[in-house]
Amino acid sequence: MGLHVKKLRLDAGYSIENLAVTCGLTTSEIEDIENGLDDNPARLARVANALKITPDRLGQF
Repeated sequence: MGLHVKKLRLDAGYSIENLAVTCGLTTSEIEDIENGLDDNPARLARVANALKITPDRLGQF
């Protein structure tokens, strides 16, 4: 899932820093998600909301 999240972030034109600010997470939390180290549903929902997608799309490959 992590690489898919990274692709969605890049496709949306976000840097890690911009996405972190937009969804209220830290840059290390975003990095952990993108590296597959964090799959916390609440954090994933915040990322999805910032990317203007549904949370289930984060897991689609």
